[in-house]
Amino acid sequence: MKHTAALVAALLTYESVAAPLAQSAVITQPAGLQSHVSSQLSQPEINASGNSDASAFIAPFKIPASVGTTVEIHAPVSAGRMVYHLQDVHNQIPAQTNLAEMVNRLQAYAAEQHRTLVVAVEGAAGVVPTDELAAHPSLSDKEAVGAGLLRSGFLLGEEYSALVHNPGQIKIVGVENPKLYNANLQAREASKESRERILLTVREIKSQLNKLKEHNFNNLLNTLEKNRIAVEEGRMTMSDYLTFLSQSNPALVKKYPMVSRMVSLAEKEKAVDFAQVEKEGRLLVEEIIHRKSDAEVQKMMKDAVALREGRLSPLKYYTELVSQAEKIYPALEAYVVYLRESEQVNPDQLFAETQDLETEMAKDLVRHPLAYDLYRDIRWIERQEKFFSLNMIPQEWELQKDVDVNEIYRHHTEIRAFVAEQVGDLGYSFSTPPFSLNDLKVAVHGARDFYKAAETRDAVMAQNLDKILKKYAREQAVVAFVAGGFHTPGLMRELRTRGLAYQVIRPQLETQVQLSQKIDYPAFGGAEPLALNERANTDFLRPVAPLASAQSAQAVGYAEHELQTAGADHRQFRPVNRVAPFF
Repeated sequence: MKHTAALVAALLTYESVAAPLAQSAVITQPAGLQSHVSSQLSQPEINASGNSDASAFIAPFKIPASVGTTVEIHAPVSAGRMVYHLQDVHNQIPAQTNLAEMVNRLQAYAAEQHRTLVVAVEGAAGVVPTDELAAHPSLSDKEAVGAGLLRSGFLLGEEYSALVHNPGQIKIVGVENPKLYNANLQAREASKESRERILLTVREIKSQLNKLKEHNFNNLLNTLEKNRIAVEEGRMTMSDYLTFLSQSNPALVKKYPMVSRMVSLAEKEKAVDFAQVEKEGRLLVEEIIHRKSDAEVQKMMKDAVALREGRLSPLKYYTELVSQAEKIYPALEAYVVYLRESEQVNPDQLFAETQDLETEMAKDLVRHPLAYDLYRDIRWIERQEKFFSLNMIPQEWELQKDVDVNEIYRHHTEIRAFVAEQVGDLGYSFSTPPFSLNDLKVAVHGARDFYKAAETRDAVMAQNLDKILKKYAREQAVVAFVAGGFHTPGLMRELRTRGLAYQVIRPQLETQVQLSQKIDYPAFGGAEPLALNERANTDFLRPVAPLASAQSAQAVGYAEHELQTAGADHRQFRPVNRVAPFF
């Protein structure tokens, strides 16, 4: 029995060897993305990058790199549950296809543990009724109809997965408050035209400011700017960027304790020999188990399972393990020290320190006041672009929320005059018309309402997730949470305050998953994201429910009709509303 226990515990331990930057509350750097989809993916609180290979290696739930990438893992010292946050990309069919595959694999992972899969989703309220569709006797018909509807934009990835599984294997539950959801949507839509006009001017001014860099910045400051932008666009890791800053001005970096800690951790991370940690972990587990009673061995196995499921932090697990060693395990001991230091990283402090460090370093590098004015103007205009395009992360919104319309208008006027003067001296043309004060008022009001509603939605969705976790015990269900990456920072903050462990997985934007091509349906029209309220705004799908968050029922109602005709060429939609109360 002890030999088997040693083998099981060791295997579970291997699957949980952790890179600290993945285990701390720090989000890893997202891969480079095209601008038109980046706002829907993870907007990190601070783009701190760990060892991506190690992050994938220790992830509680494994996913092929062609399907998705683990971008954050958080394991507190002791957590009651692990939540799998699958980031949603609303208007990208390949990403939805990968999302479906992620849900499929997560269901298989749950089934191995004799548990069901509960998928909490944004954009819906209450149970999304997929069991009746899943009960259809023909899997090939379900795959053909579901794939056709997924490709045309009428089903989302998690809905397709529920459809092609057996009833009860996947339960989808919306966690929205419809009133808040609609308020968030209304704030976006009501200010859309004004924000777009503001953004035209803001982006033109940003372009002109960037042209002035080469004339006003020295080589090192230009390199700093290129690297800063590369980090934001995912072309450079935060670890490499902070190391660059440290090498450029080590004395200045030492003034910032959290940045210094991250630079030190990055160096230590490179020195971690995961193969040796694995080897020593196996030897230590075997050494300890042969000295333990059967009851103690059972506890070790339970701890190893808790580690694998994210309910026990690597630091606590390995600290306890090493404390029982009679021999010396240098790689494992160094690894524990490394984990302990990593858990002291504070992402909010790191974000603030990095911004202050960049500004102070730029000030030291400029040789003329105009160059420093240019640097500050660039950073300000970049923030306004994020504000009006609704792409801010929580820390950026904290900096922006108290800036009123008059200050924005005044600052914009000053920057505009600065740009006109500078480009004129260089022989450039600057003819972009100023935006109107009325447009600015509408845009600022709408953007503020949007961010406030989004913040409130994050809190409410987390509260409703609590209810799901209480309704479905850990022994009963694995719980996933599908929401757009815009919500990731706020939602994960909510989960951290609740002491929950989580794994954030981002779908790839291109897919290698092969779905049935048997049936094609007319594509969903328009370029807007496939929010649930928008999927009904066509003659093909007629809105039948009073709540914007209940439109998923119409999609599954259409799927039911198609299944009844086994994929025949029917275009009649039998409207139904089956979104059931849950909370």
